[in-house]
Amino acid sequence: GRWQPGEAVFASLAARQRSDASRWEAAAGAEDVALAAGEAYLLLVREGAVLSAATTSLALATSIRTELEGRTAAGVGAPAEVLTAKSREATARARQTQARASVRSAALRLGTLLNLPPDVILAAADDVPLGLRLIDPSRTEASFVADGLAARAELRRADSESCAAAEERRAARIAPWVPTITVDAGTGGFGDSFGDLRSRDEVRVGVEWTIGEGGILDAARAARADARLRQAEVGAAAARAQVVRQVREAFGLVTAGREAIAAAQVAVDDARLAEAAFRERVRGGVSGPLELVVAQEALQAAWVVWIDALVDHDRAQLRLLHATGKRGP
Repeated sequence: GRWQPGEAVFASLAARQRSDASRWEAAAGAEDVALAAGEAYLLLVREGAVLSAATTSLALATSIRTELEGRTAAGVGAPAEVLTAKSREATARARQTQARASVRSAALRLGTLLNLPPDVILAAADDVPLGLRLIDPSRTEASFVADGLAARAELRRADSESCAAAEERRAARIAPWVPTITVDAGTGGFGDSFGDLRSRDEVRVGVEWTIGEGGILDAARAARADARLRQAEVGAAAARAQVVRQVREAFGLVTAGREAIAAAQVAVDDARLAEAAFRERVRGGVSGPLELVVAQEALQAAWVVWIDALVDHDRAQLRLLHATGKRGP
């Protein structure tokens, strides 16, 4: 038999590193799925909130249209106002239909990510975005970058691949110098004549080296191993750069998200005050119902912007946690 201890040792070391790389790759895939599912749920909540706003707008538009039709029938309204009210009602109904379809699409997407049966339609447990508080606002961007570089599964996979390539490079240079051990065994009979044979067993152990292809001075093998190691190191460097970019982008989105929420909240508060003022004007006969509709639409639009700001901020926090290799605060 033949045994090549040098090749066997380095092959075992490289295989162990590649096994680690596969394990880290699976972990990275699971983290990606978790992020996608979290974002899909936030989208479902967002679409549900938009549907709620669209339903409220439709109810108001229908109420105003009914009131204007009554006033016109009584001779105190204008037919043009009724037509305008009908147009706004039809627009509100179309938006509600679109919002309902968006809710269904978001639910199906989430179900797909969770590997649920296609006939299962999920519903959000929250009426409005969660307003997550997963990120400590006092932490610096540099600290999050350090976390990502220390914990991301993709980087550990890349490091394991580099280590495997390094072991293969060592094998190309060192293993050929470790001799191949050969062992042969034989048995036979010895004597002066066939009638005087005596059995004899032999075991022969030898060592050998190969020069050239597959052995010592195999320059092509060494060059290939060098190229694979450089490729692995370039891949690891690219992975680190990508992690840094992802962390910095997510950190920027989290910071901007806080400001967007604050601005959107001001818009909602102002729109709510304006809607209340127009409602009083309508009650006092100073303004017509259509002006209240315009104010209500402005309020709903501001509310949707606020919802979007909350969802974007929640998604940014999830992405920052993912970018740092964490699943929770």
